[in-house]
Amino acid sequence: MTVLGTRSGARAAVCTLAFATLFASTIGVAAAAGTTDIGVATERDALAPGDTTTVEVVVEDADGGVGALNATVTLSNPDTASVENVTIHGDPGLERVTERADGVELSAALADTDDAGSVTVATVVLRAERAGQTSVDVDVRALGDEDGAAYSVGHVDRPTIAVDEVSGSSSDAPTSSTSTSDETASEPADDEAASGSADDEAASGSADDEAATESPNDASADSSETQDAGDNDEQTSGDDRDGSDGSASAAPLVETSGSPMTALLTPTGAIGSVVVLLGAFVLRRLR
Repeated sequence: MTVLGTRSGARAAVCTLAFATLFASTIGVAAAAGTTDIGVATERDALAPGDTTTVEVVVEDADGGVGALNATVTLSNPDTASVENVTIHGDPGLERVTERADGVELSAALADTDDAGSVTVATVVLRAERAGQTSVDVDVRALGDEDGAAYSVGHVDRPTIAVDEVSGSSSDAPTSSTSTSDETASEPADDEAASGSADDEAASGSADDEAATESPNDASADSSETQDAGDNDEQTSGDDRDGSDGSASAAPLVETSGSPMTALLTPTGAIGSVVVLLGAFVLRRLR
């Protein structure tokens, strides 16, 4: 443990005599400086082993400053934490810090602090040792102003420090909550992704079904078109054959028209022939 401003061992007897004289003189005028509460504030109240935190001892209602102090700072469970460093404020002319099994004892005299209001008289650094809880107890035995008048001490705070093996930082909780929220948020996202995949597969299946449905229709249409083309080809071929037949049947007529018998084959020719024959018969009879 480091103690700031500790004087040499040669002045120990002088300090003891000065403390005894100072505290004895303040007893007779204990009510002169009024009453004040003692605040005990911790920087952090949740630690992990190896972490440190500061504890400030504060005179809440000073009137005339704080010139003398005799107090102990102890831990209810010294296995959980220990005192690592002590600072007494006000630049006292005489000061002494004594180690104890459960904490430290502070003595100071001839200090010069702020005259009124809240005055921090000591800062104690605690180190977390192992998991558990401990309260910080401050016992003020004597407290005087800069003129040697004693304060009457009222309420004294008693904070508690918790040491956790995993993490003593209270800021870890929101991080854990955020991680849980992120995991919770990722689950719906995974569900949506799975749903989206299912929708894509369904859409793909529908597209395949439509393609399969269209394929027979396309084949039917192709067959119809092929059949129509065949019919047209057959019709064209038939027309060609008809035309060929007509041409063939017409050919003899054309060829026959050049012979003498062509006139007899027509009705007009036949009538004409009859008339000619009758005329010849009549002429023969007249002769």
